[in-house]
Amino acid sequence: KIVQCARIESTLGSSFYFLWTMSRGSIDDRPGTTSTIWEQESEGSFQNVSFLKKSSLQRSAGLGLLGPQLSPAVVRSGKGSHVLRRRSEATERIQSSLAALDDVVSTPQKSNRPPTGSLLKERVLEAGLAFSSASPSLPRRAQTPLSTTTREQLYDVDTPQALENTFYQDQTLLTPGELSKFGHATFLEENQHDITMEEPAIKTGKELLHSFHQALKSHPDRSDILELVSSFEKACQEELEKLKGLQAYSRSTYRPPMMTELNLERSTWQLVGALYGDRINHDQYDDAVEHMDLMSSNRSDKELANELYERDDCVRQAQLVVDWLEKNALSNLEEHPCKINYFADTISWDNTFHDLQHGIGGKSVVSSLDIDAPTRERKHLSDLDEKDELSFSKHLFACICAGQLAKAQDLCVECGQPWKAAVLEGWRLHHDPNRGKSVHDELVPVEGNMRRSKWKKSCWEMLKDPDYSVYEKAVFSALCGNLRLLLPACQSYLDYTWAYFKVMVDVLMEQNLRSLSHNDEEVEDLPSEYWNTPFTPEAIFREIDACPSPLIQKQRQEYFYQVQKMVILNDMKGLVTLVHGWVVDKNKTLTIHQLRFLSHLVIFITGLGIEEMEEEKCTEILEAFIRSLTRSGYHSLVALYAARVDFDRQIRCYAELLEGINVTDEQKRCLDLGKEAGLDIAAITKSVVENIRNMDPEDVGDVSALELGREVEITKIDRHKIEVISWLVFEESQREEAIKQGNGLIRAFLAMRKHMAAREVFLKIPPNSIEVIQRNWKMKAGSEPLPLALSNDIKEYSCIQAYLDAIDAFNEWFVHFHNKKPAPPTQPLQNGFSDQLALEQKLKQYHVEIGRWEEVKCTLISNVEEKITNVLCFVGGGWMIDQSEPDDEDSMTDQGDSRTNQMALLRKLCLPQLTLLLHSVLHSSGMFAKCLKLADLIAAEKFHLYQEFSQDELQKLLQLLHKSAVSLAGDTRQDMFGYDF
Repeated sequence: KIVQCARIESTLGSSFYFLWTMSRGSIDDRPGTTSTIWEQESEGSFQNVSFLKKSSLQRSAGLGLLGPQLSPAVVRSGKGSHVLRRRSEATERIQSSLAALDDVVSTPQKSNRPPTGSLLKERVLEAGLAFSSASPSLPRRAQTPLSTTTREQLYDVDTPQALENTFYQDQTLLTPGELSKFGHATFLEENQHDITMEEPAIKTGKELLHSFHQALKSHPDRSDILELVSSFEKACQEELEKLKGLQAYSRSTYRPPMMTELNLERSTWQLVGALYGDRINHDQYDDAVEHMDLMSSNRSDKELANELYERDDCVRQAQLVVDWLEKNALSNLEEHPCKINYFADTISWDNTFHDLQHGIGGKSVVSSLDIDAPTRERKHLSDLDEKDELSFSKHLFACICAGQLAKAQDLCVECGQPWKAAVLEGWRLHHDPNRGKSVHDELVPVEGNMRRSKWKKSCWEMLKDPDYSVYEKAVFSALCGNLRLLLPACQSYLDYTWAYFKVMVDVLMEQNLRSLSHNDEEVEDLPSEYWNTPFTPEAIFREIDACPSPLIQKQRQEYFYQVQKMVILNDMKGLVTLVHGWVVDKNKTLTIHQLRFLSHLVIFITGLGIEEMEEEKCTEILEAFIRSLTRSGYHSLVALYAARVDFDRQIRCYAELLEGINVTDEQKRCLDLGKEAGLDIAAITKSVVENIRNMDPEDVGDVSALELGREVEITKIDRHKIEVISWLVFEESQREEAIKQGNGLIRAFLAMRKHMAAREVFLKIPPNSIEVIQRNWKMKAGSEPLPLALSNDIKEYSCIQAYLDAIDAFNEWFVHFHNKKPAPPTQPLQNGFSDQLALEQKLKQYHVEIGRWEEVKCTLISNVEEKITNVLCFVGGGWMIDQSEPDDEDSMTDQGDSRTNQMALLRKLCLPQLTLLLHSVLHSSGMFAKCLKLADLIAAEKFHLYQEFSQDELQKLLQLLHKSAVSLAGDTRQDMFGYDF
């Protein structure tokens, strides 16, 4: 009875059988004939099996004889006989098929399908590893059957969630107890929580920055632009593999965002390399087209397709996009493999077969097991088989999306549906490499389907049946170009892009074949819907942008997908404008790795040499990445990228980096890296010093109101300004700039009475700087005199040195005079002999110490008098007075204030102070006559020092001189003006 149910009198005109026949161009399809399609040479196998006399159940099992060999060679034996050769493993498949057939017609037995469970468990059990009986696998029949509502949802396009829930539901992982059989579970259980993914992701980010930097450094020329892209892709791949390996080792289900972005970036670089590798080398294709005879006959469909790829840039690059998308899908498929045996190894629909054996199927279940029974009878399979059939179709579609047609065919054969593998073979382009050969030449297999147009027409007719699932329709729609039925199975933006480009290539290829092919087969007309597919990438993306799906609308806004879109459209100007908008948008915050990707993409674009490219926008994008590197502390990477922007931005960007470095060794390293990258280190260090010098100082109040000689405290900003001078002393060639910038900074400190800060700046400049400058100038210009501006800087440096020496001399005298004077011994409380003797000894010691103190005081007074007099009577025109005004504007510094004006202000501030300090030293030491002689010095026309005093300062000086004159009145040798009688 079961065999009778499996008869296939009505299947000769069914859809799948016709598709199967159309895909087998070598089978004799004359009506009423019995074609021999297998020839078995081993013992115990079929001999000359009659195809038309076998039931559909036998055929579905018997087609396994073909195995994966879906395009067999046409072997000519005798006169025109056509025989399809089997694979070597056909014997085992025959035995399995016979066993299944025997099981149908003999005593009913249980299903040959193994219980549901992890494939890994099954393989481990086969290897002899026993699992604990505490968690046994449930029998297949014990699972809850699908309800009627669930069965209807399986074919409902609007409920993709129901479809997704059936995809991986059979993948059961081993428990830790089961894994312990391998000897490693204990270690993983104890350490899986210690191994986190966040820290490795951070480390990966650092390594990625250095990898991209090294790749850019290794490929500086524009001729290496494609190798540069390949290096970027390789760097992403290596870091991604590290993260995947760590994730697998730690058994962590957490996937850090870094992995997702890294995967998208890697695929983007793959797309850039593939498309621009073709676009850069397109001249080779043009040369080949010039010598191509398009109207020559005797060419197969495959040869015509190859010629189309060579001469048509649009088709070739669209196919590259399809290949790229399929490669990405394959990577995802390999990351999440589906290791499920959907059906028994011998037959498909084993649960329905079991129900028919035991008479428990019911009226809603099919009564036959041929491949078209569900469609013909308008009934369902067993609930479990329908669930498996849907998962099976979804997996087939995943294989098609990944470009793995052969894998999909192998899966069909393994799951007991070899007829479906043969149907999928009908998509291939026909090519007979034996054409034109002599009868003595060795024959090679024939490829593809000669009746491809009939196969596609049959697919379009078959897809009109509403009983097929979304994914089963999508499998054949992808191969026959039915975009409308392909899109419902697409779940992401990349799936949509693949579907459109896949159909676009198919339509353009079909047009080419129909216009140039000389195939004798009759060409079938295809529906107008097929020919109305968008033919250009621009039209495709307009269609995708108009997609109503919220998920697609959300995904298409992601910056990786927008970049990929621009790359496919070859709109590099638009891409630069788009990226520049992201960078300057204050509401959008880009991470350092997003900026890294976008900046290297811009570097690639500029390397293409595109005319009328907006260099300003490219530079601003690179500048944003450089600043991000600076903020993140990647000092060693900045120089190479700074060298790729214009000169002004080079100085600004690298100066911003150097401003934040205070460690001497790090400063030297950054300067060396800058030199290696070709940066103007002299201009950069000058900019660093000027930027920090121009920082607003902290408010210290009115310094003129401070007491004479009081020191103002050094602030953090002051300390930063002091340390910045170090950037100018690493190279002897910058000593001129060191003195110039040091002079300017010291002028500012002296104006605020920060003499200690001024002294520290002065000490930063090496003492031999003047000699170095003169030597360098002599080597450069020979005997010519120093430039006037440089001579003025050197004189100012000497003026500052003289002034600081005078202040130091005064401070030394002040400390000695007020803090180091010996105190006289005190009178003892008792007037005993011993006390008087001790007092006499102390007095002697006191007189000795006071004598020494007086000697030192006199020396210090002479030193103070000499140092201050050197300042007041400075040679060369006076203290802080240039020898003559320079012709250029080198003297203009400090936010537009004239250097000359600053020096004039310092004269008015410092010279009166020094005069008063000298008077206080002389007056405190009783040298009243010398105090009065200061009046002669100030009033001397030779030095014009009186011009530097204000009215109040002159009045104060006269009052002090008056006190000195009064003190001198008691001296019988000199008058009250200090002159001898």
